[in-house]
Amino acid sequence: SALGTAAGPSDLAVSPDGRFLYVACETGNAVETYSLDLLTGAPTFDSTVAVPGGPAHLAVQVEDRFLAVGTRTDTDVELFSRDLSTGALTSVDTAAFASAVNDLAFSADGDLLYVALAGSVSSFFVDHSGDTLLSSGSFALAGDGVALVADRKRDYLFASDSAGNVDVVDLTIVGLPAAVTAYAADAPGIGRLIRGLWLSLN
Repeated sequence: SALGTAAGPSDLAVSPDGRFLYVACETGNAVETYSLDLLTGAPTFDSTVAVPGGPAHLAVQVEDRFLAVGTRTDTDVELFSRDLSTGALTSVDTAAFASAVNDLAFSADGDLLYVALAGSVSSFFVDHSGDTLLSSGSFALAGDGVALVADRKRDYLFASDSAGNVDVVDLTIVGLPAAVTAYAADAPGIGRLIRGLWLSLN
């Protein structure tokens, strides 16, 4: 059966403790919060927060404190703090961009937020004391960023792009990433790359 009230669900995120489900409703300009039954997984609708501009992408910080929401038409990322008891969301900061947000990913330790954009990825430090996003730079991709995932050791960021590549970003150097290497999706060795990605995430 249908749940909630907003239209156009476009992305889902579950809190790391498994207690809450968040639903980005792009055409409804809202994010819905559901409580999850820890035994059955059944969702119960709790609340809705308005997010103008077509919220299309969600990312939950591993420490459980923040939810990042990327919009498609307003081209920004809104950072929400999460009430750990109720799952309720409170807007705390916004970062604006010149192009639509295509995906979001927090680093494994929750200290960095990566934003996939047209031709690049922007990175932000998450200021835990002030609940703000502090820009830490950006780097170019071989095409428009489509999807992002960061490994658990915070050594590499993997991005797929509109040119059909998997871009591997070296995060081991303090400051901006030292190098972005693009691998064509059908290139020799892409299987080893994907297996390496799987191992880094498990």
